[in-house]
Amino acid sequence: MQKETREKMGVLLGLVGVICFSLTLPSTSIAVEYFGTTVAGLGRTAVAAILVAVILIVRKEKFPSLRQFKSLLIVALGAVLGFPLLTSWAMKSLPVSHGAVELALLPLATAGFAMFRGGECPSLKFWISSIIGSAAVIVYALHLGFGQLQFTDAALLAAVL
Repeated sequence: MQKETREKMGVLLGLVGVICFSLTLPSTSIAVEYFGTTVAGLGRTAVAAILVAVILIVRKEKFPSLRQFKSLLIVALGAVLGFPLLTSWAMKSLPVSHGAVELALLPLATAGFAMFRGGECPSLKFWISSIIGSAAVIVYALHLGFGQLQFTDAALLAAVL
């Protein structure tokens, strides 16, 4: 595959990922109504786990090493348990629009973890713009919450981390 084709494919897959992720809170909010917070949170994790298992088996991927497994376990605690359960719990009482504003902090959190765990070093411009954007998100979230953070806001912020 040529470089230009790979780049276009990367952009396309990134767009698909953004579109799918944009449906996270609306679909979680609907699922919580019908299934409750725990089933809604862990149910989507179970579906994803089945799909990933099928892909790994079909591709005959190797089992991760012990060192890789430790890193995967850390990621799984946040991505498989923390994020789904905390967002499900928050969507029980917060509007989706409010939750979406707080999840706008995810890019900054992702970059922070990439720096601490992966040794990546984004530019100073990135950090300045990310901090300004995150401050705007927090101010807006406070405005939506009538000047105070609710306990469910804390759940969403914990889900981001």
